[in-house]
Amino acid sequence: MATAQPVAGLGFWVGFVDDEFVGWWLLQPAGWGEETLLPGQAELGYRLLRRHWGKGLATDGAREIVRHAFQDLNMQRVFALTMTVNKRSRATMSSAGLQYIRTFYEDDDDRDGSELGAVEYAVTKDQWETASANDAATPSA
Repeated sequence: MATAQPVAGLGFWVGFVDDEFVGWWLLQPAGWGEETLLPGQAELGYRLLRRHWGKGLATDGAREIVRHAFQDLNMQRVFALTMTVNKRSRATMSSAGLQYIRTFYEDDDDRDGSELGAVEYAVTKDQWETASANDAATPSA
């Protein structure tokens, strides 16, 4: 829980459907665990129980966390990281409005699939506001 202390409004949120725990979402300061935090930026994370995958819950929660970051906290950038091979998480990031930024490699990562690297997805406040305005202007079917 200490990850959220340096910046007011960041932290963990838990999700429930019909009183059943489904998972959690995190918005933590960018640079957490490093020497310097990156002001105006936050990292999005989430974990759902496997039986709740594929229901859109990760995306719904991630969208709300991104909205909170920009509208309530006036953050300037939200990013998320995952392994390149984690296609479901990458799809969630894209569906939540984040865009692919880069692939990178970490020498100390020995998990299966780490040889393919990890990816960063991100969205800026300006990009999010433009996309939100476009969504609001598009009539639903």
